[in-house]
This record gives sequence, C-alpha cells and structure tokens, in this order.
Amino acid sequence: MTGIDKQAKVDTFKHLFLGRTDVYGRHDPEVKKSWQEKAPLTDKVFSMHLFGKQPCGVYLLKTSNMCSAVVADFDKPETAPIIEFMRRAHELDLFVYPEISKSKGWHIWIFFQSDVQAAKPRRIVRHILTGMELDKIVEVFPKHDSINSTTFYGNFINLPLANVYISQGRTVFLDEDLSSIPDQWQFLEQIKRVPESILDSIIIRLTRNHEDCSSVRPVNSFQSMVDHNGETRKTFGLLPCAIRMLSEGVTEMQRKSAFRLAVNLKKAGLPMSSAISVLMEWRKRNRPADGRQIITQEEINEQTKAAYARQYASCGCDDEAMRRYCDEKCILKKGTGMECR
Repeated sequence: MTGIDKQAKVDTFKHLFLGRTDVYGRHDPEVKKSWQEKAPLTDKVFSMHLFGKQPCGVYLLKTSNMCSAVVADFDKPETAPIIEFMRRAHELDLFVYPEISKSKGWHIWIFFQSDVQAAKPRRIVRHILTGMELDKIVEVFPKHDSINSTTFYGNFINLPLANVYISQGRTVFLDEDLSSIPDQWQFLEQIKRVPESILDSIIIRLTRNHEDCSSVRPVNSFQSMVDHNGETRKTFGLLPCAIRMLSEGVTEMQRKSAFRLAVNLKKAGLPMSSAISVLMEWRKRNRPADGRQIITQEEINEQTKAAYARQYASCGCDDEAMRRYCDEKCILKKGTGMECR
C-alpha cells in the first residue's frame, strides 16, 4: 500500500468519524487499558490506529454540544437485540450500521449529514432502547447532551477498523444481515447520513404521540420534581395540559401559549431547535377566533427563545393560557393537591 493510498484512507476515515480534535482516547491492547490523551487528534494518530498498533477513540460530543454521529454500545455478543434495534431504527427512517466492537459486543452507528445538537439523537436512540427495555444496560455515545463543568470532555468511543483487531474479526462493520463485508473501505464510502430534518420529524412524532411521556410517574411533592437549580427534572415529561394544547391547537392567546409550551418542552428535555419544530407543527392546528392570524414563525422563534433564555420553575398552571387546559388527573394535582406555580 502506498503512502497516497494510506492518506486517502485516513482522509475518508477522519471525515466520517468526526468529534473533538483537541483530545482523544487511547487503548493499549497488550495491557487492555484505556486512557485520555489531551493532545491533538492528528492524521498520525489516525494512521497508527488504522495501520499500526495504537487503537484510538473519539469524543463525539463537541464543545458546541453538537455531534455528527451517535452510537448505541451493546456489551453482549447476542445478535437478537441488534437485529431488533435496527428494525426499530429503520421504521423511523434511520440508517444504522453495526460494528463488532473490540470486546466482541456491538456498536450501532448512526451518522448525520451535518452537526446536530447531541440531545436530539440521544433522545431518539433512548426511545428505541426504552421500547426494547434495554435503556438501562445499553450505553449511548455521546453520553451527555452538553458540555458542563462535570462533563468537560464527556466519554470517548473506541473507533472501528483498529488494525490490531481486524485480523480477529473485530472492530469491523457487518451488513444488515450481520454478514461480513469484504471491502470495508468501499463500504465506508457508501454510508448514508441522516439529515437533521429526519431527527426533527421523529421528535415531533414522539411528542405528538406522547411517547416521550412514558417516564411520568407520581411524586410526593412538587419540590421533589425540582432539582437544585430549580428546573423540573427532564424525566418528568410533558404535562397533560401541554399534551392537550399540542394535540388540539388553541383558539386564542397564541403567543402566551407558545411561550408556555416552549417552557414545558424545555423542561421535557427538548433542545430549542426541536421545540421550535414542534411548535411549527402545533401552529397548523390553531384555529384563532374572530378571524385572527395564526401565529407566525417569527413569533414562535421569539417566544421559544424567551422561554429558553431563563430557567423557569413554574409550569404555567396559573397562566390563563394553560389553565383552561388543566386536567384534574394531572400528576401535579394528584401528587400535591395544588397547582404548579
């Protein structure tokens, strides 16, 4: 293999497996230890991974809280969960690519046409795993939605096509039937990337079908739903009033309703861009009274940005726009005997 051939492969590889470039992961196959290298992820590092004896890993979560791929990491070698995961992903119009990991488990890769907020694909993959009852035992990379003081780097995922493992039939991609692929490089060039619009449409469907609310459960007090920053826990899900408003649309107070819905979508864990997408679908179901104009995209953007600009402890139950949709069976009333204010 010539130097040009190697460089072409490095270029193909690094443009597909994008992540942070100021830090990377290392793995020593001899002593079976992994560690972080706070150094640039260079072509030489990729070359030693692909053609030498120094496997590396990439931190998928960038400092912008974006990522260009997501990975479901299955530790066990069983194939049935892999086939089921791929089936469910295909139903959502996602392209998925299974890799046998170095530990004989599985990595299921999903690539995107452009960088997306990590919260979006993580939410979707978690939804798939929850339906399979595997969300507690399968890791999702990136492991976090965003960078903060405790997850400044996040966690790295070991990269495929590690030269030291290929001869053992590991760190290689298989086809959808889990059969071997003779030419891995030709395969990489044919990988399809998911557009962000598909992710947004999935999130809208999940929200509309209330599937993201499966984690709602009774609480003993309103305070127990709030973390130390005063923000409702993401696992609480959407309130019945918000679900009803999104499903039915509103006839008045559209701007107030958009703001309150955006606050609730934020509390449910949606990134702002996804909340805007949900509200753009919601506006189509609005039927303003007295012939008034349906809320515009600019107004939705404005109200959503305002909702995401601050941390709001209130769910908006005292707001007239929300009160008319209040449900007596709401978890807030059942758990506390009072409205969320």
